[in-house]
Amino acid sequence: MRTDSMAQIIGACVLSLCGVLALGAAAGEGGQTKKAAKSAKSAPAAEGVQSPTGFSAAGTRGPVEFVPAQGDKARLAVEADEETPWQVSPLIYGTFSEPLNFGGPIYRSLWAQKVMNPSFEPGCPPLESSLSLPGDPFDDAAVRAIAKGEWLPILPTKKDEAASPWLAVGQGEAKFSLAGDAYNSERCQKIEASASARGVGVAQPPELQAWRKTRFHLRCFLRCEGPAPAVAASLYYQAKPIASARFDSVATEWKAFEASFETPVVNQPRNAFLLALTFDGPGTLFVDQVTLTPEDAIDGFDPQAIEQTRAMKTGWIRWPGGNYASGYHWRDGVGPLDKRPTRKNPAWKGLDPNYVGTDEYLQLCRLVATEPYICVNAGNGTAQEAADWVEYCNGSIDTPMGKLRAQNGHPEPYGVKYWNIGNEMWGDWQIGHCTPEVYAERYAKWTKAMRERDPSIRFVACGQGPFGDANMRRWNEVLMDKTGKDLEAVDFHTYIRLDRLTKLDAQTRLDAMAAMPIAFEQALMDFRALCLKRGMDQVRVDEGEYSCAAIPGVKPRLMTATTMVAHAGWLHSFIRQGEYVLGANATEFSLFNPRDGQFDRHHVRYDLFQLYATEAGSQPVRARLETPVRTYPKRIGVIGPVRDLPLVDAVALKDPKDGSLSISLINRDLQNEIPLEVDIRGFVPQPQGTKHLYWDDLKETADGAPHPRTHFQTSAFDAAGKFQVSLPPRAVMLLKLWPEEHQARPNADR
Repeated sequence: MRTDSMAQIIGACVLSLCGVLALGAAAGEGGQTKKAAKSAKSAPAAEGVQSPTGFSAAGTRGPVEFVPAQGDKARLAVEADEETPWQVSPLIYGTFSEPLNFGGPIYRSLWAQKVMNPSFEPGCPPLESSLSLPGDPFDDAAVRAIAKGEWLPILPTKKDEAASPWLAVGQGEAKFSLAGDAYNSERCQKIEASASARGVGVAQPPELQAWRKTRFHLRCFLRCEGPAPAVAASLYYQAKPIASARFDSVATEWKAFEASFETPVVNQPRNAFLLALTFDGPGTLFVDQVTLTPEDAIDGFDPQAIEQTRAMKTGWIRWPGGNYASGYHWRDGVGPLDKRPTRKNPAWKGLDPNYVGTDEYLQLCRLVATEPYICVNAGNGTAQEAADWVEYCNGSIDTPMGKLRAQNGHPEPYGVKYWNIGNEMWGDWQIGHCTPEVYAERYAKWTKAMRERDPSIRFVACGQGPFGDANMRRWNEVLMDKTGKDLEAVDFHTYIRLDRLTKLDAQTRLDAMAAMPIAFEQALMDFRALCLKRGMDQVRVDEGEYSCAAIPGVKPRLMTATTMVAHAGWLHSFIRQGEYVLGANATEFSLFNPRDGQFDRHHVRYDLFQLYATEAGSQPVRARLETPVRTYPKRIGVIGPVRDLPLVDAVALKDPKDGSLSISLINRDLQNEIPLEVDIRGFVPQPQGTKHLYWDDLKETADGAPHPRTHFQTSAFDAAGKFQVSLPPRAVMLLKLWPEEHQARPNADR
């Protein structure tokens, strides 16, 4: 992801661009609904998203044939006994995240510990920066009051005398500095207090999970010079002390001190406490490695974040980045937590404490029952480093790195199967970015070294997203020419940025957002055709990062509903092209944030993916869809004109486990309801099925309310013979049917 142009994506996470798809047309240009019937033949081979003449969305897309319909009604014929020879991979329900500014969302959401810059290293943004973070979890008024000294008196310090976001507090004369001889990393906080100093020390406001857990574990390392001070560890809420502990045995050598704090229940999404470590002068105190963790943390992770990730049936989690991966050295993240070095975040603002390293990540994968997917450093890393990483994860204890893993408490190999060779190495924002020729050489060198440690692993190359100019396309072509049969899969990234096209009216941009997954699918089909032309049938695709940005000026409910339609469209594209789509990793927004689950603020993708992953099945069957269509007669950014865009989208899947059939439907029309007739052949369903419906009536919530979620309804429907359903505007519907002979129908309620 690019670091040179930051943008708020869906209002939940600050990301920069990588493999960006910008869509545009003449100002005011909108779609034109077409009622006249057209031929359903596939688009000519010369047509595609990069063709000057554009492409037609009619024709066969995987197991589904799209046919422009007469009138405003849609018809779907499902051939339930005509199965594809392949099944959809559960990896399409994957996610991606990395430590961004202030370490979020990894360290501000997923990891349960809440102190920022616990090892007092220089280079972390000041406290005030936390108030501008996306999804700000702080009580802003309280933090501003703390920064003004209204909770505890603030002592003036120069830059890097007190490590941000820590504050120097107390009264009287005291000197603050960042000293060497630290317990952890390069620096620790040194406080020299005069005889007149009272309550001097350091403090910062953590935001705690006080809606769920009221007991928190404090751990810190202290030492002194001269007389041993009595150190007070205190926790404040609403400017009043609510818990405290006294540490009397501080010595000249580093020593760990621990205490438990009890907090009140704060049942709201934002809060601010104040943690302080203070003492009275005279004396000199050194402070390092201060952490505050809820006592219900599971192996260091937030239990609600774990439950949310598990419940969504997350296919795999791409880690550790992102841009971050191109400067990440895995040895920094193994061994005892207290001794892991704090490093400057290689791609984003702030510092990285390295608490979430290889063993923690792989334990997370076990906790949430997901497939590991590691992106190695092909930026400023080496092939040897990557090979050692493979050995650390998969080698026996007889190997050097396997022995190191065992010494760190994990004797059994992890068996990590999927390895991504670098992140966006084509981008000039990337550490170690390079030409396609150089990357192809790195890919060959890295994979050779890694395969020598474990011949069973699979590789995913860093590819250019299938949209774009000739330089972008050249990257993939050079990679294919240089690697040939050694190329197993490529990683594409696509961020749709309609918010930048300010000359377009909001409705046109919303329509384009809902429509873009079809263009993306066409690009996948074009890439597949390129692979087949070169005799490279073995190449698979991972959409390693993707999402779409919110459009300024659009009301929240409409924005949420359109985002839902777009993300459902992504899933349909992955399903239809599942023969060669290995997996996908949606950019994580609220999945790791326990507040979003607790306070009903999940990104709409959470509910949508959970529904599809649990109800949609995995075996595609053939279908023919007659649907009203729309045409975009002008070029849209890098994509030529789009003809015959289906307003209804559909996939049909059987579940090999219970024999059920699901029909998933999208209404891309954001304003009009569309009636649909369904005819199922080769499958006799029970008289009643279950209908899952996501939609939004666009009734706005009160000002200041959290981001709204779409309505979700589950109901029974008559599935006998040909049946009809009505698709509300901007809706996603999943119809679940069980075979007639199925005796005990599962409970469809989630």
